[in-house]
Amino acid sequence: MTFKVSISTSKSKLEKTTEKNWEPGTRNDWKKAVNGWTSIEHGTTELDWCLRQLFGCAPDWGTYDTPAYKSWAEQAKYTISYTDVLCEMVRTEKVQLPGFKQGYINIPAIIAEVEKTGRVEIPFSKAYDTRQNSKCFAGCVVIIERIGSNPAPVPMPVYITDGQREALPKVNFQMMTDGQKNADGKYIPYWDGLIAHASCQEELDYIRRIRWEMEHGRGFGGFAFNLVYITKQTCGHWEIFQHPCNEHYPLATVLNQAIEHAAENRCTSCVCNFTH
Repeated sequence: MTFKVSISTSKSKLEKTTEKNWEPGTRNDWKKAVNGWTSIEHGTTELDWCLRQLFGCAPDWGTYDTPAYKSWAEQAKYTISYTDVLCEMVRTEKVQLPGFKQGYINIPAIIAEVEKTGRVEIPFSKAYDTRQNSKCFAGCVVIIERIGSNPAPVPMPVYITDGQREALPKVNFQMMTDGQKNADGKYIPYWDGLIAHASCQEELDYIRRIRWEMEHGRGFGGFAFNLVYITKQTCGHWEIFQHPCNEHYPLATVLNQAIEHAAENRCTSCVCNFTH
């Protein structure tokens, strides 16, 4: 089951500010920055983590140090940067409600309700007790929606056994099937498969980032060829590539060429002087 978590501050009034009283201005700029923020969470575990971060409820210690939680929490979408106009500075921080959040949020009950009803709105005021609650956040809400409650079967890539994979060059790859094509005829990887074969945390973070970009329309809309692979280039950055894989382009040959290419070339962003 998949969930969409979003923040809406559009119904909240902006506060009056002066150069001597900068805090209302910071809150105004923050509300503008987070308005419309959206995250897609895959399953109730990720939804639980997301709500805990937003409302300042840390996960238990057994979860906090796990690679799965760390890779989830370090995704770029959970950090925002915005300009604090009065303070003349750029602030970068985690996406979470500001201030001391000492109210009572029953996260398991919220998850159960959204599973049942499909939509829950939580006003910011729920995160604070009467001492910290401020009218400046009136109208601000966190919205949780259930999407894909009855998902179709996930199109799977060509199955490669562990033994077959061991005999191939050590590259994270995926051979895709026609069932993985979108409405535009482009191949969409089975991301969990690529994640499962990531060689290190850096590669895992890169896969999560490009997945998020594609799912939110900020990257390319799919792949023209049926093979994708991920390599670390000479500049130290990871990059995903595509290539046809068929009787003319055998898998092992393509992967060997991928290793040779990675050992001699920088990533596209570095070659084009784009920022990462």
